[in-house]
Amino acid sequence: MSTPEKKVVPLRSTDVQDDKLIVTMSVGELRELVRAEIARAQPKPEKLLYTTAEAAALLSLKKSWIATAARKGEIPCTRMGHYVLFTRQQIEEIARTSAA
Repeated sequence: MSTPEKKVVPLRSTDVQDDKLIVTMSVGELRELVRAEIARAQPKPEKLLYTTAEAAALLSLKKSWIATAARKGEIPCTRMGHYVLFTRQQIEEIARTSAA
């Protein structure tokens, strides 16, 4: 079984003043580079639900305090099965009420 040959795509860099730099990349490497640049340029959507640890980090509170308060019903939370999650609005409400 023979291995498929890599296609080599020569690229010219316009960043160099003398314009003589030639970079050789395989097609796979070029695809990876383009995908990484596209992913970096696209804004990431805001999360819909946050875990107890993420909510605690956003509020600068201990994870155990958040978990205990949610279990007692002292702060708003969303339950999905045995998971305790928080929406952005619930986190903001916790911040407003705990600051008061």
